[in-house]
Amino acid sequence: MNKLAQVFYIMIFSLVTIVATSSDSQAIPAFARQTQMECASCHFQHPPALNSFGRAFKAGGYVDAAVDLIEGDHLSIPQWLPVSLVTKIRIQKQTNATDTGTGTTVGEFQNPDELALLIGGRGGEHLGFFIEDAFSKAGQFKVDVNYAVGAGKIHVIPFFTDAFGPAFNMELMNTGAVRGQRSMEDRKSISTHQILGLGSGNANGVAFAYTQPEFMVDVAQYIPVAAGSVGVDAFASYLRVAAFFDAAGFDIGVGIQSVTGDPEVDGVKVAKFAKSGLDAQAQGEAGGMPLGVYFNYTLQGKDDTDNGYGSDVTGLSLNAELGVIPHILSLGLGYAAVSADGFDANDIFVGGYYELAQNLELYVGMTTYGGDWDTQDPLTTIMLEAVF
Repeated sequence: MNKLAQVFYIMIFSLVTIVATSSDSQAIPAFARQTQMECASCHFQHPPALNSFGRAFKAGGYVDAAVDLIEGDHLSIPQWLPVSLVTKIRIQKQTNATDTGTGTTVGEFQNPDELALLIGGRGGEHLGFFIEDAFSKAGQFKVDVNYAVGAGKIHVIPFFTDAFGPAFNMELMNTGAVRGQRSMEDRKSISTHQILGLGSGNANGVAFAYTQPEFMVDVAQYIPVAAGSVGVDAFASYLRVAAFFDAAGFDIGVGIQSVTGDPEVDGVKVAKFAKSGLDAQAQGEAGGMPLGVYFNYTLQGKDDTDNGYGSDVTGLSLNAELGVIPHILSLGLGYAAVSADGFDANDIFVGGYYELAQNLELYVGMTTYGGDWDTQDPLTTIMLEAVF
C-alpha cells in the first residue's frame, strides 16, 4: 500500500468514527465574532462561498456589528478586535509523462498549505478592514472607506494581495472571479477564470466601487506587485459589474469582469493584461438540499502575459455543489474546457466536503484530464481545514 493510500484510509476511518458525533456548524471566526452569528448565516453551504446575507455584509464594508461598541465623538469600534485563524493541511498526488519523482508526482505533503491569521471588521462607522498575515508567506490587506448613497454605498478601497488579484478589493460572487471565493478547493479544476488567471495574481492599488443589494460596479487602478514602495509609470485597469436577483426560488448573480493595460514599474513594463470574462451563479434548494451552480466564460488575449499559445484562448466551465446533509456533507461536480488555435483540453472534477467536527472539515477531490491535457494522470487532493 503506498503512502497516499495509507493517509487516505486513515482520514476515511476518522470520518466514519466521527460521523455519529458531528454537529451543526457553529464556527465563529472574526466576522462571526463581530456579528454574533454562526458562519452559516453568511456562507452558502460552507466558507468561503457567500450567501445573500454574507454578500450584504461584505458590500456594507464589514462595519455591521452586534457586539457592544466603544463610541465617542470620533470613535466607534468593537470592544475587542475580531480575529480568527485558518489552517489547511493537504496531500496532492499526480503523475504524468514528465514524472520527476518529486512533489505531487510522489504525493506532496503540504503542511501547511495555508496558515493565516485573519483580522478584520469594523474600524469605524465608515471604515472596514481586512488583514491576512500568512506568516512565512505574504498576505492580503485592504481598507474599505464607505458612505451610504441612496440604496447602496460608495467605497474607496486601497488594497494589496500576493495571490488574489485585483478582484480581492470587492468581490461578491462565488464563481472563482477571485481566487479565495469559490465552491471547491481545486480552483483550477472548476473555474476557467482561475485557469486563465483572470481572478488571481499579485495586485497593489486603489479601487472605487458602488454596491447595493441588486447591483455592484467596481473599478480599480493597480500594479501586479504584492506590496512595497515602487515608482509607477503606468497602471493596469480592473472592471467588475454584477447584478443580483431572485428567480424560481434561487438567488441569481450574473456579471462581467476584465483586466487590461500595460503596467510599468520603475521604468520597466512588468506585464500586459488582456483578460475578460462572463460569470453566473444560482444558489437555492433542490429537494430540500442546498444547491449551487456556477458558470464561467473566460477570454485571454493572445498578447496577455500569461498566454503561451500564440492566439486568443477561451475557457468555459460549469460546476455544481449539492448539500446532501446541509452544512455537513456536500458533493461537487465540475467540467472545464480551454481552447486555442491547435489546442483543446478539458477536465472533469468530482469531490466534496465533510464536517468532521465544529470548525474542522475534510475535503477530498479528484480531477481527470482529457484532450491536450490527457498526458496528465488524475490529480487527487485530500485536505483538512480548520477555521476558528
